[in-house]
Amino acid sequence: MTQKEKLYCKYLELRKELATLKGEEFEISSIDGFSHTERFRHEARLRTIYEWEERIRSYEYTVSRERLEKAIEDSRKEFYATEYGRKEKARMEKAITATRDEWEQYEQGSKESFNNFIKDILGDKWAITRLSTNYLGIAIKKADSDREFYFGQEIEIFYDSKGYREPRFEANIGSCGSFSILDEKAGSFADFYIGVGKLLTDKQAMAELKEALFDYASKIEQYYNLLEQLKEELRNPMSIGIEDKE
Repeated sequence: MTQKEKLYCKYLELRKELATLKGEEFEISSIDGFSHTERFRHEARLRTIYEWEERIRSYEYTVSRERLEKAIEDSRKEFYATEYGRKEKARMEKAITATRDEWEQYEQGSKESFNNFIKDILGDKWAITRLSTNYLGIAIKKADSDREFYFGQEIEIFYDSKGYREPRFEANIGSCGSFSILDEKAGSFADFYIGVGKLLTDKQAMAELKEALFDYASKIEQYYNLLEQLKEELRNPMSIGIEDKE
């Protein structure tokens, strides 16, 4: 066999193993028999040695991951078939549900808390539009509505306690655009710009907001990490492969 043919054989063997691990049928019943055909020799010549080596490396990684997943799946089924395993499964599922519920309650409470914070400074016309772990939107609500806001009248705050060079706490405030001075909406535009000035000049309130947002993002990250840990314990109760990652 040429070097290309040997590499092509290894490539096919890896593909066959991957298909077997996935419970799929491989299109070539006998690689040994196929290696004696003209089609095999032709296909081996279609790629360079480097290209075959790259494909082999890619499949080696994929096969190793699939072997690990298969081992985890087999151990999980075996463990959860025992009485102790069933109890552990129920415990972990309960812990996951409790963590999700606690996370949801914390998010709802945080939104209410930030809303009240903004209202205390700017008044009842204002509310938060969106809250995430790096963004807070503040805007003026339309009359008689808690969910509709005036377009363009929003203060966007971007924050990140782990900024690239230093913690980020920045605001983006766009223009409301042109409008008729005597239009009934002119009042809301005036309220918006008054609110912008009031918010940005209250340095103590901004410092408190910054700290509260950083705390919020940190807490959300903790919930996320805990939930991922619990889900991984449920998926891989015997911690197969964990030592290889450490």
